[in-house]
Amino acid sequence: MPITGCGPATLEILRFFRIYAGKDNKPAEYATDNVPYVPRYSFPISLSGVSEGDFTMVYGFPGRTNEYLSSYALELIMNHTDPIRIALRDVRLKNMEEVMRDNDTVRIQYSAKYASIENAYKKWKGELRGLKRLNAIEKKRKTESAFGAWLDGSAERNNNYGKLMGDLKNAYKELTPYSIASDYINEGAYGIELLAYARNYLALADSAVNKTANREWVEKECERLINISKGFYKDYHPPLDETIASELLEIYFRKTDMQFHPAIFSDINTKYKNDFVKYASDVFSKSFMTTQKKQEAFLKNFSAKKLLSDPAYLLMKSFEDVNKQKVAGEFNKAVAATSLLQRKYMASQMEMHPDKKFYPDANSTLRVAYGNVKSYKPMNAVTYNYFTTADGIIEKYDSTNYDFNAPKKLLALISKKDFGRYAKDGELPLCFIATNHTTGGNSGSPVLNAKGQLIGTNFDRVWEGTMSDYMFDPEMCRNITLDIRYTLFVIDKFANAQRLIDELKIVQ
Repeated sequence: MPITGCGPATLEILRFFRIYAGKDNKPAEYATDNVPYVPRYSFPISLSGVSEGDFTMVYGFPGRTNEYLSSYALELIMNHTDPIRIALRDVRLKNMEEVMRDNDTVRIQYSAKYASIENAYKKWKGELRGLKRLNAIEKKRKTESAFGAWLDGSAERNNNYGKLMGDLKNAYKELTPYSIASDYINEGAYGIELLAYARNYLALADSAVNKTANREWVEKECERLINISKGFYKDYHPPLDETIASELLEIYFRKTDMQFHPAIFSDINTKYKNDFVKYASDVFSKSFMTTQKKQEAFLKNFSAKKLLSDPAYLLMKSFEDVNKQKVAGEFNKAVAATSLLQRKYMASQMEMHPDKKFYPDANSTLRVAYGNVKSYKPMNAVTYNYFTTADGIIEKYDSTNYDFNAPKKLLALISKKDFGRYAKDGELPLCFIATNHTTGGNSGSPVLNAKGQLIGTNFDRVWEGTMSDYMFDPEMCRNITLDIRYTLFVIDKFANAQRLIDELKIVQ
């Protein structure tokens, strides 16, 4: 089940902060006589838990959803955007996994990176799968067909909106090549760690080319680069990145329109006959950026000439130039055009359906989502219950796997069923799912019951429901909540921080 085994990870994200204020309970600079801030109100915490069908509400600041897009927008997402991003990240993940499996040092270096890259990768795969299952494009086309019939019923409506769908189609046609190129640059070229890191040298190179900086500024910039490099090289394995680079560069070369090829591709063709393995080998062997030792030696004896001729810098700068000169500007202009048309499209839909309540999209501001605790069926003959218990931690425990490792004390408490007052029918609730419409940015949002009491914290969506950013399916979309009783159990029984429990307003 997608939400079992989430217990160990939560141990690492439990952080408590006490906010201090002046004696008047107002913001104040640090002072030894400051006092803990007292809010007007804080959520009472419920130990009652949830049952199937119970009302839940998520209160938070999610990112963005786009439920009312046209079929043309979904065609871009489903036929280009998601498949491209998935394919490019697949290259990175497969190469990482292969090296991590055989090299413990690299496994430690890249575990967090792998998880970060995989997070969006899995989201896009689930999103694409869900949109295909819902036949999303065809559903949008049916809506647009009905819109066309509505327009035909009034000369005034036809005058106001008659060209809208054609304009939307043309706008997305204009956007598509630049969107594709942008994805290949951001996920392809800058999926190469060395190139992403090399962008830190742009300011230094610009000052050298334009002779705009004095010696003191250059020295400070070199010192800054030395300081920020420590974190980069600590978790960097050049041979792995070199392999990824050769594959991603060749994919970029084969898959993108020639008008978006960086100028350096001409040199790769002339000097290397488009052998990207050989080219990558030269870049990584000759660049001063591949090791911390070489980089620090360079920065302590800075040479503008050497920087501007470094192969990693030249490769990165070539992509920067093509993005700046041919992609980013046109991409932003096309996106702005589709956004303006989308506003008009929404206005037309609200005029067409005056009695319909349009559930607002998330737009990075405060949003309340409500729903009910509910199990779901992701596929034929499979049903996922609406809750999990701490037994799942024991069942999935694997000391060799970061995701499924767990402290011995936690395992002992679960084995002995030493759950204190946080158990239900002898089991410790861990997570539950509900039909709230959440998205990226809702992690950590409080989840409340019908009485306004805190019952958990939101942290994810089920994989089969990640298409909810574009099309919400109440039969499949579920948000995942960490049950507050497990949080309290960790504070109380695992961390022995009963003093924190005593400060909370806990109700049955």
